[in-house]
Amino acid sequence: MRRALSNAAVAPGAAAVESRLRAGYRGLIAPLLDHLAAVDTLFIAPDGPLHAVPFGALTDDRDRRLLERFAGVRLLQTGRDLVARERPATGTGLVALGGVDFGPPPDTEPAAAAPATDGDAVPLTGLSACNTGQGVFDDSEGLEGLPRAFYVAGAKAVLVALWPIGDAATATFMARFYETWLADPTLSPAAALQRTKRVHDIGSANPAARDPAVWAPFVLYEG
Repeated sequence: MRRALSNAAVAPGAAAVESRLRAGYRGLIAPLLDHLAAVDTLFIAPDGPLHAVPFGALTDDRDRRLLERFAGVRLLQTGRDLVARERPATGTGLVALGGVDFGPPPDTEPAAAAPATDGDAVPLTGLSACNTGQGVFDDSEGLEGLPRAFYVAGAKAVLVALWPIGDAATATFMARFYETWLADPTLSPAAALQRTKRVHDIGSANPAARDPAVWAPFVLYEG
């Protein structure tokens, strides 16, 4: 499924995309519908390669996305995250840099890094670069990759991309996501992401923007 969608991101309109999304719905969601009748918010803790599935984009036989069926579709790192627990105190700021050329290293020894211990956890870390949602699957810890690393560092939620997306499409989607989130102080990052996807999938008059290969790869992991 991920391969078909990522290929479609390069060549939009691939016929395999929607059929894969329907097959995913039939195999993963349809067998559980009797247990989900009264569910408002669906929490999903993917196992193994299911971390690569864009669950919100899965489509039923009536062309309704999973993100339309439920008020919230929220991803968790592992099933343990369904159990409420205290988080360690962390700093209020977090910066990630990649591909930066700082020149030759200095002759001095690098300073030891010390975690900040004051303030609340960082509410959101956004990693919209290509493939930031990939990693190594661990039976006990879930996906070992950037989402887990930033979660351990103190981020309450980490937004990543499951496959490569063009720069212009990424910029448009992320700008709309941040505008949606920051415009409403009561809106969680997960709710803002779902609302942004709905705007792209349903509310856009641009066929290219409605293509799930463009908006489906952006997923948000919570802990």
